[in-house]
Amino acid sequence: MKYNLDILSGYYQMDPRGAYDGQWEQATITAYHITEKANAEAILSNGLQAQACKATEFGGYREEAVYLFSARQDAYDANMHKFLFDGGSDLVVIKVSIPQTHYRHLTDDGIFNTSAICSDGSYPTGMQYLEDIPAAWLRLEK
Repeated sequence: MKYNLDILSGYYQMDPRGAYDGQWEQATITAYHITEKANAEAILSNGLQAQACKATEFGGYREEAVYLFSARQDAYDANMHKFLFDGGSDLVVIKVSIPQTHYRHLTDDGIFNTSAICSDGSYPTGMQYLEDIPAAWLRLEK
């Protein structure tokens, strides 16, 4: 089985002391999903459904996927909130633990990573998970 592990676009400006939790040699990789607080209960009960998502400030939507960040700090970044939710929503972060057996569904979110800039000037660590994500892999980030 060949895994698509080429999802590192945007990592090169991240804090080398461990700005992201996911480590490929572990049994799971940790990623983060931003959503409106009103959606959290249903997501935690039913899982995350792959959907189209805003691609750039200048138009278009990306393919159906679950959109994640590998860096926790990106999920809390003010620029990401403004870009993805127009800055006006009450947002929460859902922590996602993806088992190693499912890494093949991960891919780089290159269009987003090169179109958006985090508050500190770095590129985000966006990823696409190309299937639905079950509720068992999710928990509300504190």
